[in-house]
Amino acid sequence: MFGPTRSARSALKIALKSEFQVTELGTLNWLLGIQIECHSDSVTLSQQAYIDKLLSRFGMTSCNPVTLPSDPNSKLRKFQDGDNIADATLYQQKIGSLIYLVIGTCPDLAFTVSLLSQYSSQPTNIHMGPAKRILQYIKGTRDKFLTDTKCSALSLAGFADADFANDKDDRKSISGHIFQLAMNTIS
Repeated sequence: MFGPTRSARSALKIALKSEFQVTELGTLNWLLGIQIECHSDSVTLSQQAYIDKLLSRFGMTSCNPVTLPSDPNSKLRKFQDGDNIADATLYQQKIGSLIYLVIGTCPDLAFTVSLLSQYSSQPTNIHMGPAKRILQYIKGTRDKFLTDTKCSALSLAGFADADFANDKDDRKSISGHIFQLAMNTIS
């Protein structure tokens, strides 16, 4: 539980116990595969153990890490006649596992994973390469974590970007955004 004061947290705990059966397990350390460290002025989230499981699951534990999640020169396109079809189930498992990382502690992967998820119905060998590259990227960033800090100024900031019809298949734009409250990413 989070709260402004110890007495407010205690009052909430008493109210919850009056309505529900409550078991106190102590300080929160893990939640849904996310390691949580609470400090006096910040909360740190890490999915290092989940990343290690992912790399093992997809046979990438000894891969060479890369510094970018996607190749800036790579242009993906939908399935066309003559393309080699990849294992769709394996591709979807990789993308789904990466989506959980994006939701948890790796917002830096949001654009790349979102882009690759568009090809989940008919992935080709062309799409498997970038999916493998993301796994190489997380191998190199597995010890990074997400920190939310206590901030006295409650300011809201938002940023957006779009690629203006860069999709070669249907000329749609792909856009992204980030919103921060008190210097902490919230969306």
